[in-house]
Formats: sequence, structure tokens, C-alpha cells
Amino acid sequence: MEERNSAGWSEVGAAWGREAVDRYQAFISDRDGAVGSLAPESHWQLAWLGIEPGHHGRGIGSTLVRQMTTRADAEGDACWLFTFTPRNVPIYEHLGFQVTLETTFPSSGLRLWVMAHPPRLQP
Repeated sequence: MEERNSAGWSEVGAAWGREAVDRYQAFISDRDGAVGSLAPESHWQLAWLGIEPGHHGRGIGSTLVRQMTTRADAEGDACWLFTFTPRNVPIYEHLGFQVTLETTFPSSGLRLWVMAHPPRLQP
């Protein structure tokens, strides 16, 4: 907890309020319970990719993901990501990711897809 507080967690909690912090903690607990140690090998985790809605469909997100998977491939590492958006699953599959887990969080009802991109050998 000391590390979290030194990183500003107490300020986040003050800004969000107790109810939001409790929902976030339940989310993290659900995520950790569902995901556990699915990716024990060395891997990259792609998180928080967002594209402004007016720019969807232009290939920006795909380009960013490909840049990361290319870098991970060069290091011989897999890439993992989580998505809560069903329409994203086929997009990530097109980029070489495979669904490794599909589940629903018990406390919130959120549906989660955990997806992995195995490392590709570089020529």
C-alpha cells in the first residue's frame, strides 16, 4: 500500500470517492481471480489503447498494435491484452491474437476476453 500511496493512489481515491474506489477494487479482484497466471512466460501486456471515435476505421489502432507486436516478436515475447468490447475481438484476431479466456466478472457482470499473440520468429 505504501507504493500505491507514493504513486498518488490516495489522491485518486479522494477524487473518485469511496463508492468508485470500492467498485474499482471489486473489478481488480474479479480480474485477478479470472486471469490468475494465464501468462507465466515473459510477455508484453498491451493496455489502454484508445482511439478518438471520429478516427475509428482509419487503421490507427491496428498500426499501434502491430508496432508493439513487432517489437515483442523481436524479443521473442508474446503479447497479451484484455478487452471488454465484443466488437474488438475479431479485430484483434485479425491482428494475430487468439482468445485464451472468455469470462464474466461476478461482481459487475462485465464480460472479459483475454487474448494472446504468440511471438513470431523474425526472418
